[in-house]
Amino acid sequence: MFVSVVMAVYNAEDYVEEAIKSILNQTYHQIELIIVNDASTDRTYEILESIKDSKMKIIHLDKNQGAAHCLNLGIKQASGSWIAIQDADDLSLPNRIEEQVKYVTKNPGIAAVGSFIHCIHGKEIISKELLLMEEEGYNASSEHLKEHRFFSSFICHGSVMFSKSVFDQLGGYNPAYKIAYDYDLWMRMLEILPFHKLPKVLYEYRIHQDSLSRLKRQDTVNEVWLISSKNIQKKLVDGLNRKPNFVIIGDRKTCKEFKNIACTENSLSVYDFYYKNNRSLSSKIYKLCCTGKVDAVIFLNSYKLLGIYEQLKQQGLIFNDNLFRIMV
Repeated sequence: MFVSVVMAVYNAEDYVEEAIKSILNQTYHQIELIIVNDASTDRTYEILESIKDSKMKIIHLDKNQGAAHCLNLGIKQASGSWIAIQDADDLSLPNRIEEQVKYVTKNPGIAAVGSFIHCIHGKEIISKELLLMEEEGYNASSEHLKEHRFFSSFICHGSVMFSKSVFDQLGGYNPAYKIAYDYDLWMRMLEILPFHKLPKVLYEYRIHQDSLSRLKRQDTVNEVWLISSKNIQKKLVDGLNRKPNFVIIGDRKTCKEFKNIACTENSLSVYDFYYKNNRSLSSKIYKLCCTGKVDAVIFLNSYKLLGIYEQLKQQGLIFNDNLFRIMV
């Protein structure tokens, strides 16, 4: 099996050479490495040109286009039947591709396979506790990935190897998403074929201090809201043959943001927003569902209101059927 490893890079002078070497030093040799330089303004161009290896193909863009565009371009040039992603500041362990090739060979009929990861820091020191917190979600099982797919993405982008034919069938990454383009692709893959995760650490994911900032996190959350709510609505439309009506539960500020972003962009039909817990609220919402006024509840992950979510489950609402939970 020939595997094409594809990397999009923008201003990664501190880490890109190490990332490249982690691929060139793989124990599996039937590979090529396609790198798309997204008009970097640091020393990335010079570093890429200084590395000479017959397995490498480098594409330099004159204008910054975003990671999703670069990945689509690189994959279009790929010769392999399977595509492995490598992010420019991360590291693949030497046996990563070999292990993933073995797995997809033994498990035909899957769209993709990721792996467990180990989090590392960059130049800025990040506490071991924070690194372990970041690892926790990414190292959840394949079953957890599917069950909680509407909540968020539990797969590390750079750890994934996927079928090129499935990727082409789905039309590739959506460049409209600047951050969560991978989550959008995974959701579309999960609609047609299984997505597995190897329970082995095969990838080192670098955490940067700015990626932990609230501003950066909210940008990610906004795109997750768009993708998740779009897929929830699609799932319900497929079953109801009409547009569903929602109740949204969350704190007042989060509901307002969700309304402005996800409800507006995806034209969600919302019966009402509920911000405060009281004894009768879960019964009221359950009655709305039973009478057909509301088709589903979206719970914006508020710990203060978690009791309502649990009560709705106890009353008979079904997780991922008419009760959905999304990250905030």
